[in-house]
Amino acid sequence: MYGFLLTGLMAFVLSGFSFAQSHILPLFDTRGQINEHIWYISHGWANAHWQSCEWRKEALSQENNTLVITLSPKAAEKRPISCGEIQSRETFHYGRYEARLKAASGRGLNTAFFTYTGPPHGNKIHDEIDFEILGKNTRRVDITYWHNGKQAKVQKIDLGFDAATSFNTYAFEWRKDSLKWFINDKLVYETPEDTDIPDQPSKIFLSLWSGGPEKKDWLGIFTYEEPKQAHIQWVKFTPFSEET
Repeated sequence: MYGFLLTGLMAFVLSGFSFAQSHILPLFDTRGQINEHIWYISHGWANAHWQSCEWRKEALSQENNTLVITLSPKAAEKRPISCGEIQSRETFHYGRYEARLKAASGRGLNTAFFTYTGPPHGNKIHDEIDFEILGKNTRRVDITYWHNGKQAKVQKIDLGFDAATSFNTYAFEWRKDSLKWFINDKLVYETPEDTDIPDQPSKIFLSLWSGGPEKKDWLGIFTYEEPKQAHIQWVKFTPFSEET
């Protein structure tokens, strides 16, 4: 798989992207390690007290050409539990974003695929587009977006399958005047007309994390019992022109 993933680099320029068609963003390099030219690994910190785990590089591994994110006590220092996140080093704009993944199951857990920009990246504007599969009910996915720090209403989409038992493809199309979310190529939600849409180039994130007490109403109460895993097979981006 490493070979065909690396073909996605043919049109890849680290100082920017110039794609003519859809390309897989390689998760791994030729050694089978996470491709750190493309992905930044979150490590040694956590998102305030609403996150009960600590981002650790040790939570990430490769198994059968798939990225595995494991939530467990392994290597945790600042929090009792370690968890994992990767984010693209480059920012992306209008286009189709896709990831094929299998979520983790368990109360208090969140398997997330999203784009984000904001103050941590030197941007005063918080824009975000989300898929979030909550471990307390992996037959449903939460989708939402943020524009200039304001969150839209969360849409809870029934999947018709268990996201924790099989791989499925999650995608959204980000255009200048609309957002559309797809699951296995089926349109599941589209923003209404005249909606304020995120407009800031953003990074791509994939993560598995556990919530703290502040998130119990949303995620459920997290209690560690055993390691939990999310699996990601691939990530794709297809650019649209800014006029689209």
